[in-house]
Amino acid sequence: MSVRVSLDFLAPADLDLETAFDQLSDLLEEFDGKELLDLDAGLSRDMRLIHISAESSGADFGSTDLRIRAALVLLISEVSPKFELVKTSSFLAVA
Repeated sequence: MSVRVSLDFLAPADLDLETAFDQLSDLLEEFDGKELLDLDAGLSRDMRLIHISAESSGADFGSTDLRIRAALVLLISEVSPKFELVKTSSFLAVA
């Protein structure tokens, strides 16, 4: 079973979001394919939110969902521990 998780993080007002996004992109490139697949990141139009998502396979939805969420939160916290998680979604991925 493959699960896709998407998380949206609100950036603190004092953070240079472009620099933070560049750092996150570098981390995603290093991490992609090791434990998570199809890692993706984007910025909202108003430059306040960072959206990250990833996919992974696992035995059941719940444990796979939690594993992906934990990895994505760890990645964003390496850029800045001040990000606030504001939206999450998870779904079964179709091949």
